[in-house]
Amino acid sequence: MRVGNDHRGRLGPTGHVKKLIDKPKGQAGQSELKGGYSLQQAMGLAGNNRKYNAFRMIARRYTNQYLDTEKTLKEQNKLTVTLLLLYAQRKHEFLAKFCDNWPFYDFIACYLRNHVQYTKKRHPNTDDLEIDDSDLSDGEIDDMLNDDGATSTPTSRRKRHRHAHDSDDSETDEERSP
Repeated sequence: MRVGNDHRGRLGPTGHVKKLIDKPKGQAGQSELKGGYSLQQAMGLAGNNRKYNAFRMIARRYTNQYLDTEKTLKEQNKLTVTLLLLYAQRKHEFLAKFCDNWPFYDFIACYLRNHVQYTKKRHPNTDDLEIDDSDLSDGEIDDMLNDDGATSTPTSRRKRHRHAHDSDDSETDEERSP
């Protein structure tokens, strides 16, 4: 991921070269005992939860908007990831002080890895979630999209309709037929 050497910098507003903050060794989120580091501390935000949470919010928003959240970072299109890193760094001045926008890269790598693991645990057989919609009309599919959680097959709608009329004792079963 590293582009260029560790000692490059950018011109600051006064025309002086500003040293960029290099990525620490190890993996973000791992304990120091395992050779990792705290992303919040490495970014210099140990005492600033508000700014760190804003960074996390931005990173999650861009990840959900521009990347495939069913794939880890290594499985993403490399050009898309590079453009996202550049876009975030240019749009948010705070990120410009980090060499190659490593905090953003490390955060989205952890975020996607965790999201993929969570999805696999929650839906171990994602293929089973597919619905055979070949026998459903467009109206029935719209009903499924707009339903508040109850099943909405034509049969279940008829049953709900029938149960609603069951409490009315003035009709006989023959009179209730559709």
